[in-house]
Amino acid sequence: MFCFLLLTDYQAGAVEVTQGQKSVLMPFKITDELPPEVKVQWRLTHPEDKMVLLYDSSQKQPFSQDQVYGGRTEMPDNALKNKDLSLTLKDLQLTDSGVYTCTVCNKDGLMLLQKSVTLSVRDYQAGVVEVTQGQKSVLMPFKITDELPPEVKVQWRLTHPEDKMVLLYDSSQKQPLSRDQVDGGRTEMPDNCPEK
Repeated sequence: MFCFLLLTDYQAGAVEVTQGQKSVLMPFKITDELPPEVKVQWRLTHPEDKMVLLYDSSQKQPFSQDQVYGGRTEMPDNALKNKDLSLTLKDLQLTDSGVYTCTVCNKDGLMLLQKSVTLSVRDYQAGVVEVTQGQKSVLMPFKITDELPPEVKVQWRLTHPEDKMVLLYDSSQKQPLSRDQVDGGRTEMPDNCPEK
């Protein structure tokens, strides 16, 4: 798709999310009336150039995208009618970070609108818990908000100064399956794990 003239430039936006989040919305609501036939193109434009989603109103459906985004993108139903060209990106990964640019062109390739959104996908945040040697116990908190499938495995590992298993919990077994010998008998998870 080639576009030639910028008529309206919407302000750039920024969105920050955590890896593993189910989805993120990159907002692009418009006020301008659009012609009946337009092409809406979402591209990752930095750090590299990839087609994220191309929507052609004459086709009435999204098509043509980089395989990295296959099955992970969508625009709202009746996007043009509702003047909402926002992009939803699912199953977020650290590599999804970058600048996403939405360009709207008419059927002759004339650029009508454009907006960029900077997406920052950050790694799970590490927490710090301080204790004094000899304390009876310490809680390392990790509460989640997302729904989990009924059968999951939860793994706690000591990753520094050496890598070793601390606890492996299998929800189908309803009990811890594996503990490092050093930590055997010293670890536990809540009774209702993996519930929130």
